[in-house]
Amino acid sequence: MHSAESVRRTKNRDGLWRILLLVLGLATALGLSLESWLSLQGRSLCRTTACEVVGHYVRIGEPLLVAGGALFFWIFFLGCFLAGRYPRYLVFLPPGLLFAALSFDGAIIGFQLFTIGQKCILCLTVASLLFCAATLLSLGYRRIFLLFFVIAWLGGFLGSSVLSIPEPRDAYSKMAVLEKAAVTQQAEKTIHTLVFSLHCPHCREVVEQLARKDVSGTVWRLAVVDEDAESLNGLAGIFPALSSSSNPFQVLARLEQDLVAGRESGEGGGDIRRLRIAAAKARTFIANLNLSSVPVLLVETKAEKRVFRGAEAILHYLDTLP
Repeated sequence: MHSAESVRRTKNRDGLWRILLLVLGLATALGLSLESWLSLQGRSLCRTTACEVVGHYVRIGEPLLVAGGALFFWIFFLGCFLAGRYPRYLVFLPPGLLFAALSFDGAIIGFQLFTIGQKCILCLTVASLLFCAATLLSLGYRRIFLLFFVIAWLGGFLGSSVLSIPEPRDAYSKMAVLEKAAVTQQAEKTIHTLVFSLHCPHCREVVEQLARKDVSGTVWRLAVVDEDAESLNGLAGIFPALSSSSNPFQVLARLEQDLVAGRESGEGGGDIRRLRIAAAKARTFIANLNLSSVPVLLVETKAEKRVFRGAEAILHYLDTLP
């Protein structure tokens, strides 16, 4: 009788860890699926600046990375379910999936902490859930598995921590939405690159100041960090006028006024996808400079490169221009 009671308790305990593992996998899959859908709408469950910064370093795009995470947890949930039904054939499927996921996650967390110095709450939450799954799986299989799971995660984490990853080379070259120059020998001229936001009052001061100047004899590159639909549609709507105007800052000033007033700026003329990619590159470039705000002005000559941060410094420099 005692033996039968012991067997029953053991079965209940075994069933409990498996149920908890299935619930964890299903809940995480649903949560990441929701986050993936929200990211396509330009929103997120993670509203911290760190999450936004980290997203700009994902080569395949943040929505696709989150969707990949959701797909993994759906597969993991299904693998755990099938392993419970057919343990003879699929017993090692869940731990195999978890080993790969923990190694991948360790590399991502290591990159965030040691390369860009950011802590994405969403990524840390997923890492915590993976370790919870590893703990439950180790209790159900063999406790020694937990050690191997930790080693797998540390392998990816330490690999990222000892590497110094160079800054993306194409961020500067691909972030400009417009390069305006009314001169024939651009290489001999000073190149100005203004990185700004259409929703930034300090940026508006700089744009309005430039709108009152004669910029026809200089090279200007414009880079916008905005990725919201309103800004991208606005830029697309004014793109023909922006390209043909002798002073594109006058066109930008009118767009900013329209955005502040809530007026539509029209449609057409610009490639929304190209504008969105350029904005992502601009944000990456700003992050590489270890800056968290705009406006930023880069002034390049053959002899030197200077960076002016903030409206006050930029306006002071503009006062020196003819």
